[in-house]
Amino acid sequence: MEVYGNSSISELGINPAVVNVPSYVIGGNVAKNGHRYTFTVKAHSNSLESAEYTEVFRTVITQPNPPIIQSCTDIVSNSIDLVWQEPLLPNGDVQYYLIDTDGASAPPQINTSTSVVTYKVEPLLDANTYCFFVRTVNDGAKNIQVSGNSNQYCCSTKADSSSEQTSVTTNVLSSRNISVSWNYPANPNGDIFGYRLRLKVDDICQVEIIFYCPECPNAIPYKDCGEDKQRQTITMNKTQINTTINYIVEQLLPYTKYDVWIAAHDAANDGMRNDSEVQTTSEVPQKPLSVVASVMSSSEITVIWNQPSPRPGITTYYIKAYEVVLNAQPTFVKLSNITDNNSRNHCCRFRGFPKLYSITPDRHYQVELYAVNTINQAGEKERKIYYASSKIERSRHALQEPQLADQYEDLGMDNMSSYQELGAKDNPNVYDQIGRLHTVDKHYENMLT
Repeated sequence: MEVYGNSSISELGINPAVVNVPSYVIGGNVAKNGHRYTFTVKAHSNSLESAEYTEVFRTVITQPNPPIIQSCTDIVSNSIDLVWQEPLLPNGDVQYYLIDTDGASAPPQINTSTSVVTYKVEPLLDANTYCFFVRTVNDGAKNIQVSGNSNQYCCSTKADSSSEQTSVTTNVLSSRNISVSWNYPANPNGDIFGYRLRLKVDDICQVEIIFYCPECPNAIPYKDCGEDKQRQTITMNKTQINTTINYIVEQLLPYTKYDVWIAAHDAANDGMRNDSEVQTTSEVPQKPLSVVASVMSSSEITVIWNQPSPRPGITTYYIKAYEVVLNAQPTFVKLSNITDNNSRNHCCRFRGFPKLYSITPDRHYQVELYAVNTINQAGEKERKIYYASSKIERSRHALQEPQLADQYEDLGMDNMSSYQELGAKDNPNVYDQIGRLHTVDKHYENMLT
């Protein structure tokens, strides 16, 4: 009997290794310090494959590298937004950054508290130059967790800037819309010719709206949002600019936290901005995409799917299995669920791997999948019918070239001639049309009996 193992480590960019001993050593400095990796191993014997064993491990945490300061933005008379790039080798998980400022009446050392890469340094004096250093702090031991200094970066504040707007309010209207209102600045330091409204997600501009009067001296250019983002210019007369402004921002993403920035604009520059935060509500989840079921053993189904974009918020997926016998109504046999707790919108695709255990072999099963949000709104259901065979072909060639759903026959959703709304409608004759197809592997069959 030949016994060997197939092992791999995620994210290292190396091919899986075949080993005949219970150990595995990787050299060549391919791993990063303080990084997490997933180790997987399977045993193979006589064309049979064991279940996969998975273990997450972490390399040793070392002193981090410093970040790289890139620019100063949103410069006004009393503050500067400092922007830096996170270190290429944090050698652990970045906890926060330390900012040191040199200049007239400079603030004390700033602890950013989180791993942000933009920070508003204040209070500063108008028409003064300030120089900055930034250091990284990771989750290592106290004697090694702080990096050396970054590059030095110097910027100058402006001479005069308008104060913030007064009576600023933001309200969530729906999963896609918010309302914003404000009044004229208490201390304009000159004439105000318009406003800049920006919405950011994780320091990235998503919406930029310019409020501008055509009879005013200078146009107000876009500042943060690129052409691929939501940009708009709203024209109004000088009288409207001097009164309360109410505006509804539309076409936002559901269950997303936005930083709302509003700044008055004089003849040349933006004034001091008002910062607030708002989160849109969740919405009814969309129908799951690319639903595929495959067999892990004679009594276990794994279901895989993609979550449509945009993400509706924190979502729980429910997976139900029904046994299908001839013309009878499907009989419920199993329920599984999995919750997606990541509410950020950077990863729009969510892949779930719940398992439905104790499925009886040699039966037809209908798999039903749907999502429910945090306010108990259920999305449209996706249903497919599969045949669970106990006689699964398991050649070594097949193991080297695995395919999703290679062990279950999809009996309807992808073949429109035999689909007939399986599971979506009551169709008493449809199950008579389902044929049972078997593959033969005597080794695997003997192991199951």
